[in-house]
Amino acid sequence: MGTRSLSNSFLPNFTIENNVLVGVKRDSNNIIDQFGSFMINLFDSAPNHVAQIDAETGQSIRFEEMKDNIIRCAKWLQKQCVTPNDVIAICTHNQFDVYVPCMATFIIGATLNPWPNDITEESVKNLIELTNPKIMFCSEETVQVVEKVLSAKNSKIKVVVFGSIIGYQSMSHIMNAEDNKTVLQFVPPRLKNLQNKAVILFSSGTTGFPKAVAFSYESLNYILNNCIRNAMAPSTCLWYSSLYWITGLYYMISSIINKDTRIVHRKFTPIETCELIEKYKVNWFFMSSSMISQFCKNKIIVKYNLESLKIIMTGGTKLSLDTLSEFSKMLPHTEVYQTYGLTEIGGGASFQTPKCREIDSVGFVLPNVQIKIIDPRNGQTLGPNQPGELCIKSLTMMSGYYGNPEATKKVIDTYGWLHSGDIAYYKENGEVMIVERLKEIIKCRGHQIAPCEIEHVLMRHPGVMEVAVVSIPHDSDNERPVAIVTTTPGFQISEEELVEMSAKSLGNHKKLSGGVKFVKSLPYTDSGKIHRNIVKELARAMSDTSI
Repeated sequence: MGTRSLSNSFLPNFTIENNVLVGVKRDSNNIIDQFGSFMINLFDSAPNHVAQIDAETGQSIRFEEMKDNIIRCAKWLQKQCVTPNDVIAICTHNQFDVYVPCMATFIIGATLNPWPNDITEESVKNLIELTNPKIMFCSEETVQVVEKVLSAKNSKIKVVVFGSIIGYQSMSHIMNAEDNKTVLQFVPPRLKNLQNKAVILFSSGTTGFPKAVAFSYESLNYILNNCIRNAMAPSTCLWYSSLYWITGLYYMISSIINKDTRIVHRKFTPIETCELIEKYKVNWFFMSSSMISQFCKNKIIVKYNLESLKIIMTGGTKLSLDTLSEFSKMLPHTEVYQTYGLTEIGGGASFQTPKCREIDSVGFVLPNVQIKIIDPRNGQTLGPNQPGELCIKSLTMMSGYYGNPEATKKVIDTYGWLHSGDIAYYKENGEVMIVERLKEIIKCRGHQIAPCEIEHVLMRHPGVMEVAVVSIPHDSDNERPVAIVTTTPGFQISEEELVEMSAKSLGNHKKLSGGVKFVKSLPYTDSGKIHRNIVKELARAMSDTSI
């Protein structure tokens, strides 16, 4: 895979004890109880550092301005009588000003609760019942949907809008509410109870109704320590995840702490992304696996000078060896690292390093993390090359599902292991290999079929642009695999062609017995993952219809 250029903090450092992968124990600094002072000192250390650039408007912001905005928002929240464990919801896309209420919430010790931007009235009702926010910061697209629900419920939740809409309090109003003297005299409070809730994120957004994943300030302290890069120079970085996703929150904090310059762009398209990387000399890019697949299909990368791009990190769904190899060849000057993580563990559990032998692994266990593979039938810990359910222990783990102790007990066992729901195994050298989501496994005629197996085969066809394989119910077979496909412009392919391709490569027991359905586009989440729950609904609706 070429020469790696990561710092020593990313090199593998672990042991294998009784078939458990044990990451090295690393001490963490206590920076969270005085987080406000920590951040103010950071901003003061480089007041003219350009922290963000809005790719659409060209607007930029320096550390000095960031500090001022965050303090003004923190003061406003205090005037609204926001106290620890009060929930501050943020419902917006990946946008320029989102750092303001996020960091202000942490500084005063309240609870941050990011929401998705593509929200419906029904979702608003459900999420309000889950987390009961005191204040909501909304995008211009979502504020009226939110307000409609709040009015119907006669709710007292206060709403602030990013941007400007007549009749709503705006972020700019909050920024102008404090005089300069008050801002200069601001003394951030010291956090008194690190078991208070710091963040409530939502999980399972791609495959089911989200659960509220709660993290204490103690867990956030470990997450902050993980963000600190000791030996890597500041970068110009890009990602598309909103705060709703753990990657969006993690990388926003990381970019500020490490004095990176973040390029903010709302929505991924291959052409615009290449233009941004070339224009701003982006060094570091986090992208979903589906983005990589799109680049491999349209091959637009070769038309741009992307030599500045040194590191790409990717995660989400399993990528095929073919796709990873092709993508690496397109970017010979760039190192591509796969990661594995979950919302429930507050970030990553494993990470590829220069010592990895397998291009399609998710690397080695990270510091302060333990990984084991168990037989899901009896809980027995398995050895190398034995697929089973991946379980994790981590200092950054959630405290539980907010307001749902029963769901928490189903995921975290009595020994503190979090059961991921992913099928995986590890090699003799400790490299972790992901197979598939346990609940995505299709059970057809007594066989267990991993959707990614079929997806990887179909992606070899030049006429397949995107594919998602899901199950549809069947009376005698239990379930059948069906492929939902978008085609590459200029290609014409038939259902029979792809069904035969799957059978020839994987055997008749894994062929697409549910058929192939062609669509114009696949549904995606804000972070660029295929929205499998919607794809399942689509497949079942189309199962008796030919398109």
